[in-house]
Parts: sequence; structure tokens; C-alpha cells
Amino acid sequence: KAAIGALIALLLFFGLLFLVRSADAAPLPRQTVVGVDLSRSSTPEDIGENVRIVEKLLLSVPTGQRFLVLGITDAFGRSQQLLDVTFEVNASGLQLQAARERAVAQWRKTAAWLRPEYNHTAIVDTLEQLSFMTGGKNLDLYLLTDGREDTQTDIEHVPVIDVQKSMKHLTQKGLVPSLAGTRVHMLGVGVRGKTSAY
Repeated sequence: KAAIGALIALLLFFGLLFLVRSADAAPLPRQTVVGVDLSRSSTPEDIGENVRIVEKLLLSVPTGQRFLVLGITDAFGRSQQLLDVTFEVNASGLQLQAARERAVAQWRKTAAWLRPEYNHTAIVDTLEQLSFMTGGKNLDLYLLTDGREDTQTDIEHVPVIDVQKSMKHLTQKGLVPSLAGTRVHMLGVGVRGKTSAY
């Protein structure tokens, strides 16, 4: 039960992060964005599993949609652009499948060298950077991370996550990213190495 409570706290924190700045989205085409955690709180096995998740997502991208993969690193402006492909509008079934398979092959080449190399986890900074890279609207956002942000607010090195305090800090500093119309999916949130109170 304690572990479930900790997971709920993490999900609540990131859910509020988007709701605070939510607004009616402009009628823009949707974009799929995937954030892959490259910090050392992840294991090589975590990254391997996340690589496979990206492959599955690529094989289901609809026509006319952009697919962007970013590496979550340790600071604003340092997020690694790992893949950026746009699938042709109104591509036929065979054309779309071929485009998807080319994108998967490209992704596998890039993913071969991915490893947990950063000492900090800058999820908030990565989200803020998305506003500049995508226009910040109408995203299908997949965050493949354990959620242990420790740059703009620290929910990694604390005994218990204080969601209210963290959100207040981010709001006062103007650090809540504006990503209107975004659908958020978080995968990989965990409490490995933490006490039950966390």
C-alpha cells in the first residue's frame, strides 16, 4: 500500500504540472513526443525496455503526424533530440508501413548507444523545451522515466514527496510549462531504492 501511495504522489505531481497551465488548444495537427530518461536513476535494463516501447509506438503512428524522441538529461537546453520524423499525409497502407519500418531502423541505430549517463533528472526542463520545439500544443506525450525530478524541484532526495510544496515552487518560479491540449502518458514510475514512506 505504501508503494502504491508513492506512485500516486508521483503521478499527481506530474498531472498537476500540466493542469495548472491547461487551456483550449488551437486546431493544430497532433504530434507524438516521447521523453526517454537518460539519468543514472535509470538502469540499462530500463533504457532497453524504453527503447522497445518507442519501437512499438513508431509502428502505430498515423499518417501526417510528427514523431519526436527526446533524451531527458540534466538541464534546460541539453535534452537530446534522438529522433524526429514526420509521416506523409494520406500515405497508403503499404507506404505508411514502409515509412514506419524505416523510422524503426533509424531509431535502433540511435538507441544502440543510449545509456544512463546523467547525474540529475531534468524532466521539467525537458517539458519547457518542448514548448519551443513543438509549439507546445496538441501533443501525445509519453514520459518514459521513473519521475525522479531533482533540478527545478527535488522529489528524488526527499523522504516523502510533498506535491503541494513542489507545485507551489514551480508556479512561483514560472516553471510550469504551457502544453495546452496535451495527453500525457507516464511509464516507468517507480520507488526502487526508496522507503515505504516515500
